[in-house]
Amino acid sequence: MSKRIALVALPLGLRKPLSYSIPDELEGILKPGHRVLVPLRGRRTHGYVVDCLPAAQAPVLTGRIKPVEALEPDEPLLEGALFKLVRWVADYYACPIGEVFEAALPGQVWKGRARARKTADAQDLPEALEQPLHLTPHQSEVLATILGALPAHRVAEEGAGKRGAPPVFLLHGVTGSGKTEVYLNIAQHLLDQGRGTLMLVPEIAMGTQLVQRFQRRLGNSVGIFHSGMAAGERRTNWWRAREGELPVIVGTRSAAFVPIPRLGAIIIDEEHEGAYKQGDSPRYHGRDVALMRARIEGVVAIAGSATPSLESRHNVDLEKFRYLSMPERVEQRPTACVVMADLRPREEEAHPSDRTLSPKAPDGEQARARAIEVLSQPRLAGEPFSELLLERLRNCLDRKEQAIIFLNRRGHSTSVQCVGCGLVAPCPNCSVILTYHRQGGHLRCHYCGHREEEIRSCPSCGGRDFLYGGFGTQKVESQLRTHMPGARILRMDMDTTRRRGAHREMIGAFEDREIDILVGTQMVGKGLDFPGVTLVGVLLADREMAIPDFRGQERAFQILTQVAGRAGRGDRPGQVILQTFMPDHFVIQAAASQDYEKFYAVEIEERRALGFPPFSRQAHLLLDDPKEERVIQYSERLQQHLVSWIARQAIQGVQIFGPAPMPLERMKGRYRWHLTLRTLSARKLKPVVEEAIRWDEAQRGGVRLIVDVDPLHSL
Repeated sequence: MSKRIALVALPLGLRKPLSYSIPDELEGILKPGHRVLVPLRGRRTHGYVVDCLPAAQAPVLTGRIKPVEALEPDEPLLEGALFKLVRWVADYYACPIGEVFEAALPGQVWKGRARARKTADAQDLPEALEQPLHLTPHQSEVLATILGALPAHRVAEEGAGKRGAPPVFLLHGVTGSGKTEVYLNIAQHLLDQGRGTLMLVPEIAMGTQLVQRFQRRLGNSVGIFHSGMAAGERRTNWWRAREGELPVIVGTRSAAFVPIPRLGAIIIDEEHEGAYKQGDSPRYHGRDVALMRARIEGVVAIAGSATPSLESRHNVDLEKFRYLSMPERVEQRPTACVVMADLRPREEEAHPSDRTLSPKAPDGEQARARAIEVLSQPRLAGEPFSELLLERLRNCLDRKEQAIIFLNRRGHSTSVQCVGCGLVAPCPNCSVILTYHRQGGHLRCHYCGHREEEIRSCPSCGGRDFLYGGFGTQKVESQLRTHMPGARILRMDMDTTRRRGAHREMIGAFEDREIDILVGTQMVGKGLDFPGVTLVGVLLADREMAIPDFRGQERAFQILTQVAGRAGRGDRPGQVILQTFMPDHFVIQAAASQDYEKFYAVEIEERRALGFPPFSRQAHLLLDDPKEERVIQYSERLQQHLVSWIARQAIQGVQIFGPAPMPLERMKGRYRWHLTLRTLSARKLKPVVEEAIRWDEAQRGGVRLIVDVDPLHSL
């Protein structure tokens, strides 16, 4: 037997690495972080070396073990700090380490080892096209604080803990306060020192303008990295970053693993965004991975947002994060004036035609509270618009200004129902009804992708009269064209941006004033800066709060505050029309007054009372199977096993909720039940999660177990 054994993690869902012998020609060469080719069940596959051990220390083996066959490429791909980061992700999120390696590296990364060619975007840029802007006093103060905290560069192997961990800053800047300019100054400062910057954005649609500003300001030093790029471009930029040719990387969550020599700072823009959470295995949170990388590498981290997550804001209260504030817009521009259109049916005594509400503020904040105008404005029959919104839209167009209409629901109609018998068109695979898409004339499920042709006659009664209920962005666009026949209208949602480069083209057209009204889902409501926009209309301000999830109010506040912040970012004042059925709700009131502290004060106490995060740690155990009875029985057995195991281990303070059906009980043909584990300590949560995984692996029952640590929702 070989004197040494390599433990190789395969990206095949295996939770434990497999053992392979190290051939003589690779002795002293093979290291953790190498990508290797190994035999498996008569074929050749690839994996990643996680450890090299003397044979005597290797796991107990039976029979002859096979040797590692080749390295691909010759040097380790992830080592040092990034290797530690991959191991931390696998351990914390209870996911197979082979899958983490695969997620951390671009596809076929070994093909890019030859000197990478420059990407087309960077090739066309000179060293700089844009000069720094004059900073406001708030920007200057924030920048000075951050630059003063930047430590002298030290490699990860020295360990941040030896000299004290650099701080994590929570940069709370209102929309339009100039956070991007602060980020640019940090990156330029580090470049001047020969050091790098990692800049994360939640979605490339939201980060398009930011990427362009970084490239215009910093030129060929900037590389981009996200899943929407061609595979070859991702490999090229990964290697160029590793070789020091791209010291500034701007990208989405997977960019958290891009190697950057002499890294100086990590910036997480819009840190509250749910898009940072990976939806499938490995289910990591890009923000938290980036913060852990900063800790491992001993560099400063800056998490920025106009609407910080409750977890990050609570970390300020716990003195884990340092709080920085930019409470005013640049050039002292006022925040947009908000008018709430009360959509409830008009009742003159209960709802006078117009009134004002003064939001209740926490102690000491009354001076900041401002009255909000509320007008009774029931929607026009069969339409998503109030007369108030249409009137303000016409005025906006008359002034040659631009508008954004926001609705976080795509498609044309949310339901198609037979008038004769009441039948609706359900998805055959999911517990939802199909959405009608007029473009293409079909019905579609937004969860599994199932499509059906538009219904011409009812399959139940043969009727041909149908009611198209609800509305999505397609119907909004269509009806706007009827009301505003001369307006140039563009719809921006998942259906119109599938083509590569479509985001950039649409944003460019709107920036160049080729479009008057931009209609879209949340991709138009956050992270974009259009100086020509003076009006924002929100059609269903209450929608997010109707979702059965404890984070629903937080998401609603964030979305409404962010989309309202798109108005009035130029020389002209802005106005926001919030159409709502709940004008008195504290979330709507706080968003309308742009008062984050008011929202935080109420919401954090509700979370504290109910024991929800950030006052607890959670893990979600989702079980699904094509057969409903089997998944019910399996989830009940798992719950009983965990209760018994926790009692035997004498683990205190772990709660198990469920089993219960998911709110969306059936998806993609599989019935879904779940358990939620909750405890005050992540240390107590981890062994329970690991026991659930061990029990599941021992059952071999066919029911699938999906583990999500720190879930963002339970839908």
